[in-house]
Amino acid sequence: MKFEIFFSEGAEKDFNEITEWYKRIRTGLDFDFILCLENEIELIKREPLIYKQVSKKIRKAIIHRFPFNVFYVIEETTIVIIAISHHKRSKKTITKKLKRK
Repeated sequence: MKFEIFFSEGAEKDFNEITEWYKRIRTGLDFDFILCLENEIELIKREPLIYKQVSKKIRKAIIHRFPFNVFYVIEETTIVIIAISHHKRSKKTITKKLKRK
C-alpha cells in the first residue's frame, strides 16, 4: 500500500524550530537533519507498522544521527506526522504534547 505523508500544524512547528536551531549551531547542519528526517519518513512510508507503538494509535520512529523521535498515526492511506520531539523530553511532556494533536 502506498501512503501519503501529512504534517500536522504542531509537527510543522516542531520541524521549523529544530531546523532553525541546527542552522544556528553550524552552517549546513539543518540540511543534514532534513536529509535524515526525509530518510526516516521514507522508511515509515514503506513499512509503517514496524515501528514501536507508544499508544493505541501512535507510533514512534527514531531519526538516525539526531536525538529526535517522529511520532505518527496511520489513517487509512495517510500517515500523519503529529510531533517531532527530542529524546530527552520527559514522557510526561511528550504525552501532553501528543494529546493536543
